[in-house]
Amino acid sequence: MHVTEEQIEKALRSNGGWISYAAYALNTKYNTLYVRISRSKYLSSVQKEITESHIDLAENKLIEKIKQGNLKAIQFYLKHQGKNRGYVNNFEEEQKYKDMERKRKEEERLEQARNGFEKITSDLTSEEKDGLSMLASALSQISTDDLNSDTSGETQPASD
Repeated sequence: MHVTEEQIEKALRSNGGWISYAAYALNTKYNTLYVRISRSKYLSSVQKEITESHIDLAENKLIEKIKQGNLKAIQFYLKHQGKNRGYVNNFEEEQKYKDMERKRKEEERLEQARNGFEKITSDLTSEEKDGLSMLASALSQISTDDLNSDTSGETQPASD
């Protein structure tokens, strides 16, 4: 049985643009209908039009919820449409803050270590200071992963 473009259009429109439902209504296979639609500029435009109307409907419902003061709808909209005004996903913002805090703590510990090193080395000879500097330099080359590994080769979680 040959199916016309008009029949396919009608099936698409009456089934919300869903190819699987339209194929069932036309008593044909999904793949057959999919290929037919993809090869036809007209049928492709019909399907796109239906999809766009669904997106319009969803956007209208979202705007209604925003007007009603629905906090989740407001957050969703700002997360996706308000990035250029500074609204970002909370997770991204929290991660940025945690990274900044971690870096600040690392810098603080490093400064404490430097101060402690200076206090310890104030009474040392220049040869002893040179030896400690070489040791500190070698230790700084060891990665955190190496320091967190146990003898079995399994990595242990780092403590903060």
